[in-house]
Amino acid sequence: IISENPNSLFSIGLHPCFINENTANNLLEIEKLSTLPQVFAIGETGLDKRAKTSLEQQTEIFKAQIKIANQVQKPIIIHCVKAFQEILSIKNEMKPGVPFIFHGFRGKPELAKQLLKNNCFISVGKDAVYIPETIEIIPLDSLFLETDEKDFLIKDLYNGIALIKNISVEDLSKQIAINLEKVSHSESNDKFNS
Repeated sequence: IISENPNSLFSIGLHPCFINENTANNLLEIEKLSTLPQVFAIGETGLDKRAKTSLEQQTEIFKAQIKIANQVQKPIIIHCVKAFQEILSIKNEMKPGVPFIFHGFRGKPELAKQLLKNNCFISVGKDAVYIPETIEIIPLDSLFLETDEKDFLIKDLYNGIALIKNISVEDLSKQIAINLEKVSHSESNDKFNS
């Protein structure tokens, strides 16, 4: 249910682990709701090689959501499990004009470099403090912070990342706000096409 509070932002999407017989109706609902101002992004969507649904069906649903995101010019929040090459291949094939934000990233520096080379944003959570070598190479203007865990405070993540990046929490917060503004206004931005 989407909140009636205009200050609350949401994403809406069909997660690859929850594809079922209602998928066609779900996609219609996503398309309808995606135009609401409270809907900030499309997602989580993407590919998950551990999901029960076939990769072929996941790919079809993922591509449909990329088209929706492109229509409404909203970023895409990517769920990816062991399918980074496939997702980047789809991105390069479809050339969406909206940002890809990889959610819950905990990969090695080489993988982060590949995502950055493809003009993707990287969002990290609680585990990020255990991969400082990856955090060090992610430019501040390509970084988001998140928490899905109920037992973990986002302020603790800001403190940990600020320490790794050797900046103040205040400066980190300002940069994240700038990044949010940047992906929110991605219309006609060729940076996200490659």
